[in-house]
Amino acid sequence: MSNSSAPVPGASTGSIKEPTLRVTDYSSRTLENAALRPVKQLKSLCIEVIVTNFRRYDDEINRLPDQDVESITAALSTLIDGDEATLKTTIRSIHSEPYWRRCCMDRWKSCHPMMQVSSWKQQYLENHARDLLEAFDQQTMPEHELKEQLKVAENFVFAVEVRQLLSHLSPVVISEALPNMTVFKVTYGVQRPLRMDYNRMLFGMQMPDATAWAQVLKQTTSLTMLDLSGNLIDDDMTRFMSLGLKENSTITHLDLSHNKIGNRGLRQLAKALGSTSVLTNLNLCDNQIHADGGRYLGRALKTNQVLLHLDLRLNRLADGGGRMLFYGMHLNDGCPLLSLDVSSNALGLEAAKALGEFLQDDPPLHKIDLSGNFIEEEGATSIKKALVDNANLWNVVLKKNHIPDVMEREIEEDVHNKKMNFNLPPDSEAFEFMR
Repeated sequence: MSNSSAPVPGASTGSIKEPTLRVTDYSSRTLENAALRPVKQLKSLCIEVIVTNFRRYDDEINRLPDQDVESITAALSTLIDGDEATLKTTIRSIHSEPYWRRCCMDRWKSCHPMMQVSSWKQQYLENHARDLLEAFDQQTMPEHELKEQLKVAENFVFAVEVRQLLSHLSPVVISEALPNMTVFKVTYGVQRPLRMDYNRMLFGMQMPDATAWAQVLKQTTSLTMLDLSGNLIDDDMTRFMSLGLKENSTITHLDLSHNKIGNRGLRQLAKALGSTSVLTNLNLCDNQIHADGGRYLGRALKTNQVLLHLDLRLNRLADGGGRMLFYGMHLNDGCPLLSLDVSSNALGLEAAKALGEFLQDDPPLHKIDLSGNFIEEEGATSIKKALVDNANLWNVVLKKNHIPDVMEREIEEDVHNKKMNFNLPPDSEAFEFMR
């Protein structure tokens, strides 16, 4: 009767053509009983040494094959934010996107694998810079130490959204530490819920912040999009920032919505829309702009050749302010505006007639929102007549006015049919209005 048990490891089979022992053919217990233990591959041992002494071998990592680099990064810890030296070494040596994605997911719950990001490494370092700014306290950390920590990530930080800045750290310091930043949004407030510890001074921009922003706007060579919405900015603060904006040659998008800007502040801001302005998008939604503010903006738009998108909804232009705004646009033969939102501004007949005169010249304007105003049938008739020879306007919103439903539908249908029958414009800025 033949013996069917497995041979003992190491026993000779009498054959010299093939190896007598394959470790994979035996279980670990069988090998241990035979006093044999499997030895790790030399490559695996080297990877373990590199992972354990990562900062010593960081310069050699990128010389290894991609497969080995992936094995190293898969074993590296994602807790790299606690030590500045470790973070600096990791930034310099590790370019593996799966590793940086793992770092993001382990540190922030809001990150998930399906996020559409151009670079997980950039995403991690931008979030890291944001957290440093939000948590900064001058009483526990010197300003120069914060700058050093931000400098570590400066080559990868291009867009930062600070949800709270309790320290009121000067934007001059931030721009110097992050010289490549092109997009910046900051809220001077508190993110956590407040109850009995509510303090009005915790909310809103202060005058020193406004003067510092004026300096940043004068000096920056990289910042193109600035969002200061919801910061209780008043006329005096706007006046200081406008001084810097006049000398700025990089800001193309400026969001000052949900603030307290009135006519005096807008007067100074309108002066910054002169011949040297490069501002293409201006958002002044939900401020305190009245009729005089419409006059100041209309005066600026007589000569402005670059502003493409203007948002004035939820203000108080009234009929007179709207009329002066549209009149100023009408006097500009090359008025470049592509979209205009003047909804909820108490516009009436005079404003509608001035808009009709402007539209008769067939300007490049593609979209206008007039909803929530006091336009009646006579004003709507002026707009409808102007649209007969207008080939560029493809979106008119007239909801919540005092217009008969039939006339409102006729105007919207005429504009919609024009949009469907018209070829795509050569101007790429207009593509979004075709959707």
